[in-house]
This record gives sequence, C-alpha cells and structure tokens, in this order.
Amino acid sequence: MHVVLLLFTAITIRAAIDPATVVVVFAEGDPESKKLAVEYAELRHISADNCIALKIPSSERESLSWEEYSRDVLNPLRSTLLERKLLAGKLATETDNLGRRSLTLTEDPRVRWIILCRGLPWRIHRNSGADGKMFGPSPISEAASVDSELCLLATEDSAPNGPAPNPWYGLSGNTEPKESSRFIRTARLDGPTLAGVERSLGRMYQAEKLGLRGRAYIDQGGPYAEGDTWFSRSASICRTLGFPTDVETSKEVMGTDVRFDAPAFYFGWYTQKPKGKLAEPGTLLAPGAIALHLHSFSGQALHDPVNGWTAALVEAGAALTFGNVDEPYLTLTVRPDVLMVELAQGHCAGEAAWRATPVMSWMGVIIGDPFYQPFAHDIPQQLADLSEKPDNLSIYASLRAAELIRNKPEDRKKMLVASFYQSPRLALLLEIARDAIAAGQDIPWDNQVLGYLPHEDYGLVLESARLLKSKGKTAQAKGLYEHLLGRLIGNPARAEGLKAEVPQ
Repeated sequence: MHVVLLLFTAITIRAAIDPATVVVVFAEGDPESKKLAVEYAELRHISADNCIALKIPSSERESLSWEEYSRDVLNPLRSTLLERKLLAGKLATETDNLGRRSLTLTEDPRVRWIILCRGLPWRIHRNSGADGKMFGPSPISEAASVDSELCLLATEDSAPNGPAPNPWYGLSGNTEPKESSRFIRTARLDGPTLAGVERSLGRMYQAEKLGLRGRAYIDQGGPYAEGDTWFSRSASICRTLGFPTDVETSKEVMGTDVRFDAPAFYFGWYTQKPKGKLAEPGTLLAPGAIALHLHSFSGQALHDPVNGWTAALVEAGAALTFGNVDEPYLTLTVRPDVLMVELAQGHCAGEAAWRATPVMSWMGVIIGDPFYQPFAHDIPQQLADLSEKPDNLSIYASLRAAELIRNKPEDRKKMLVASFYQSPRLALLLEIARDAIAAGQDIPWDNQVLGYLPHEDYGLVLESARLLKSKGKTAQAKGLYEHLLGRLIGNPARAEGLKAEVPQ
C-alpha cells in the first residue's frame, strides 16, 4: 500500500461551484418536479430563493416551438431572475417575432448555473416550412436544446441561427474566459422516472464520500475515424488513472456476454437505440458512473429508456451523462477525451462537461449534478478505507491501485493476494491468474470465489471460464460454466450456445 501512496499523485481538486450562483428550476404544479428541486437544493445548500417554478402545460413538457419556449420558459425565467436580484437590468414589454422580450442588463448576472429538473421540456423543435415540411438539419437548424439555448439567457437576443462558440471549451487549468461573463451554464436532473433520477443522485453522493471505484469500458468501432480517436484517447486516460479498461473495437455494440462489472466509465457509439449489455434489464453502473453513448438523437427521448441512450444510461444509474436532441454534427458534440482530461485535472462534473462541449445554443443536454466531484475521495483515502470500512466495491480500489504499480510486479502480487484473502472475489482472482500466466507460472485457483458467483457479473464469470478452459483447467472451468447455465434457465436459445463451450 505504501508503494502506491508514494507513486500515486493525488488529483488536485479545483474550486467548487458557489451555491449562491445556482438556480434550480422546476415545473409548477408537478409534485415530482418540485420534490426533486427541493431535495437537490437541500443536498447542495442552495437557497430556497434560488428555486424557481415555471408554469409548463403538460402537453408541452417534452418539445416546444420557439414561440412556446419564449412564452413559457425564457420570458418568465428572465422576469423572475430580475425580481430576485439575480439579474440586474430591464425586460422589454414588447416581443419580437418569436415572442421574446429583450433583456438589457446593467451588470453581469449573479446567476452562473441553471439546473433544470424533471418535468420541464428539453427540446425546441423545428418550425414547419411554407410547404408544411420540416426544415432539415443544417448549420442554421431551427432545432435546439432548451438547456443549451438557456446558456444565452443573459445575452443579447437574436433569432435562432445555429451554434454559438462556448467560451469554456478547451480551457486549461482553473482559468475563466474573459468573454464568459454573460453566458450561463446549464445542467439537467432528468430521466425516465423520478425514482431513477433520485437513485442516480444518491449513488453519486455515495461516490463522492467513498470514491469513484470500478472499471472503464470503451466501445469504439463507430462510423468516423475522428470519433474513434476520441474514444481511444479516453481509454488511454482511464488507464493512466489506473482504471482497468476494456476496449471493444468491432462495429458491434458491446454484447450481452461481455464483461461489465462495476462500470465507473462507459463511452460508446453508434446505435440509435440501446442494444447489447446496456439494454439488458437490471444492468447497473457503478455509483457515480460517468457514461455516454454518442448518437445524433441520444437525448431526444429522455423519458424512454427503450428508444433513447441518455434515458437508458440514467436508468442504469449514470451520475453524469449527455445527449443530443437533434443532429449536432460530430465536431459540435461533447468530446469524451476532453471530458476525461478535465476530470483528471480535478474539475467538478459540470465544469468538466462544459469544458468538453464546443458550442452553446445547439443540441446538447448535460444530465447530472454539476457539483459532483468524482475524485474528491481518491486512491490514498480509498486504500485507507479498506481495513476500516470495506464494502462490495472495495476490491476495485485494490485493482486500480494494482494497475498503478504494474512496473513493480512483486508489490502488485502482494497487494492483489492480500486483497483477495480479505475479500475473495472473482475479479481479483482473475487478475492474479493472468499475472501468473504472464510470468509463466501455473494458474492459482481458489474455490472461495464460488460463494460469490451468484452476485458476480455474467460476463466476468464467462471470461474467467474461458481463460481456465484455454489453459487446461477443465474442472474449474466446468464449475463456472455450470453456474452460468443455471442462470440461463428460461432462455434455452442462449443456453444452447453456451453448452457448446463447456469442456468435456
């Protein structure tokens, strides 16, 4: 353990968001929306005066026209912010052709963040053309994300004219862009169900207290080389931070048989609907997980986990995820590799997310708590916790620490073996077995892991069984295969395929 503490350079946590600069917006008349706003404001010590209700007709909760956005969101929000002295200036009485009341500010806004709660619309749809057809997506598309458009709430009004450069994009360190004073950043607490959103928040808070622990899963093989480069860089950063990282490079989405235990990071693309591992009922990410599936319309159906990736990731417990409400074009969507760099530099989730997002007034939504600090309780503290308050995820702190000392094989072996005898889990034993194979030694196998198998990830057990089979450990492999076949009762087609693998 001392070796790891000496080698590991702690991530420097950057300045936190000031709660006084945050407003929480919810739907008036929606008890769930108000409940979420109140709970969140209490969690982050945000004043009740900074909680704002908007009257949103139920029929308009998902998608609005530009005129409805002006009437139900932009104008009333500006008005309330002025009344509560979070903006200083004047709102015009007349409206433009989109129903906007122009705003004149006398000083920079006090509000720097807007958090939108479940129950509020998230998409501004394109207007119909003269022939009754919808305009197609283009650099001046009239579609937009409500959240992204609200970033311009304190700027001079203009007609929808496509993306505006994000002044925070690509910044390094803790600097603030000079031109950012009139831009307001946004995030959203949303998902298919209130219970799912609350669960994600609760598990995020757990990760802040105990540390983000788990593995990384990167699903490359998308349609454009540029995007695959982003994902490849993301994998490299995950590995540099010590997270054990699996990379899928085929054109297929991660299938149902792949290993997927304790996903702390998931970055993938490119299917319209959730498929494979993340479409399986009951799939759960690690507490505090950061996840995204890059697709043009991933955030169009935020309440439909069957048809929307962003919704599916929230339902799986993502603490931070992203989506697009309409075609964003690849170069204008969030950059997962930049996100990882910013998180590794100690930025909170919201700061990192906006430093990884090229534009505002466009198609993106950021789902999650911007205050979230995934590395506030990192490896040194996590290792100190092992003897005092171990839990089911403690082994992933050991596995990450062991990754950081791969160049010290004896210290690594001692750490993994000690961790295994404290908590005899399959992920640890598999790592010990792989190290033995790499060193030309016989595979050590301890049947203590059998007691944990009912709770282990299917893909992890299958990966272990295949390794044992390939190395002639027939009896041990058969035990794992038989366990998996027991899980597939009621799924004869899948069971038949697995039976063909069982060693005789």
